[in-house]
Amino acid sequence: MRNKYLNGSRFLQLFKVEFISGYRNFFIATLATFAFLMFLIIIMAKDHDFEDFHGIWYPIVLLGGGYLFTSSIFSELNREHSRMTYLSLPASAFEKYTSKFLITNFGYLIFTTLVYWLFTILSNAISEAYFNFSFQQFNPFREHYPIIILIYITTHSIFFLGSIAFNRFAVFKTFLSILVTYLILAVILYLGVRIIFYNIFDGFFHVRQDVLYRPNDQLIHFLEHSLAKISIYISCFIITPLILAAGYFKLKEREA
Repeated sequence: MRNKYLNGSRFLQLFKVEFISGYRNFFIATLATFAFLMFLIIIMAKDHDFEDFHGIWYPIVLLGGGYLFTSSIFSELNREHSRMTYLSLPASAFEKYTSKFLITNFGYLIFTTLVYWLFTILSNAISEAYFNFSFQQFNPFREHYPIIILIYITTHSIFFLGSIAFNRFAVFKTFLSILVTYLILAVILYLGVRIIFYNIFDGFFHVRQDVLYRPNDQLIHFLEHSLAKISIYISCFIITPLILAAGYFKLKEREA
């Protein structure tokens, strides 16, 4: 390979192979998911209940399905009969990494959102025609949906790294890793608060009742407004790129 990292035609061929090789299982899972949702739609429409059905289930389908799909995207590396075939593909590690990233991140996001939108049109038409009941319209550009989409784009990298790092049950191991990391950070945060504000504690956990403590207005404003924006920027532009870089080097390590 003349270009060791990225070649346009080679990348497109790899992307085509990646897409075709996994479409059957993904198509079956998609049909099963929306058949189940249609079953729930019929029950809800019959009882004239749960108008915000799509507001609840679109995030579940996007996040839950996306995490499961992403966690299994490098399954070839975990099976002996397919590992050598995958590693011997005439493509660079960067191309393999990027193609699977695009499929599981933006590809899955666009496909799921489009299919879910078409599903809502069909399901709403059926519920109105047969049960005289209408669910709230689904618009991915309104209400809380853009936030859900942003959450998927940023958190996707965690499960993408988990699909490379863990051999089996990657989604469960990734969730466990997130939980352990959260607990460690919570302990560190508590110890920091305990050390800095030592005078308001009576014992290690008990807070003194005879001390009046209240953050000033500037701190409250910072916590309620600025901190949320800073957290989003840090997640999008620092943490996510670092996790993606770690995933790439982990893939290089597994190839070696």
